[in-house]
Amino acid sequence: LGIHDGHTATAALAKNGTILACISEERMVRSKEWGGFPVESIKRCLEISNINPSDIDYVGMVGLGEPTIHNSYNMPSFYKKIFYIFTFILPKSFLRSSKWVPFAHKLLSRNRKKSEHRKILSELGIKSKIKYYEHHFLHAATAHLQCPWGKDNNLILTNDGSGDATAATVNVGKGNNIQRLETISNYNSIGEFYTRITQYLGMKPMSHEFKVMGLAPYAKEEYGLKTYNIIKDWFKLNPKHPLSFENHSGFWRWRYLAAFYKLFETKHRF
Repeated sequence: LGIHDGHTATAALAKNGTILACISEERMVRSKEWGGFPVESIKRCLEISNINPSDIDYVGMVGLGEPTIHNSYNMPSFYKKIFYIFTFILPKSFLRSSKWVPFAHKLLSRNRKKSEHRKILSELGIKSKIKYYEHHFLHAATAHLQCPWGKDNNLILTNDGSGDATAATVNVGKGNNIQRLETISNYNSIGEFYTRITQYLGMKPMSHEFKVMGLAPYAKEEYGLKTYNIIKDWFKLNPKHPLSFENHSGFWRWRYLAAFYKLFETKHRF
């Protein structure tokens, strides 16, 4: 049984390498992109597959830490103040590096609601052990293990907003093994920047990014270039580690929004 309890929570049931059922909780509770533990999806997967809960051998869950859902983009001011303090105190060179990611993994893992997960599964009749997998490893595994041209010497790139304190990775896949060559911390996330732009424009973060992407080509090139010239130096390849990129904007998470209001307040009037 595979479980994703973040945004657009989903359950999948597989047997001998074949997926028997896969359902997103939004379909069951009729709430688009619903995030949380997908109890109804698990029940439905068992029903479709005609599998007894006690027959499940293994449960795998996405993420070492608690997942990001939409509400976290509007955290109370107290948390934002603590966040601001840390981003001002810690040197930017440290935040840009991936040195702090292993520590973040340990911290995130401690805050995972593991006992709650075991309780819910037990109530469903599922007694097997749960293993938690690192977010970007699962992205890489999905790409590599399902690669249509085989599993030998695949270069695997992952890149998203954030998952387990990581925004992107570079990996090499050989057979059933995946070797990570580079980890890029979520301080450097281009996806986070993209999501904050979506939020700044009054749309739903982690959902309406496709609208920004779809509308962008309709802008006149001269206007697009004016904005591009403001942000073009915000992300750069790391000269010492050319497989990674760095955030040189000086902003992160909620601080992006304040910067956007200051920089782009009148740009729609070009």
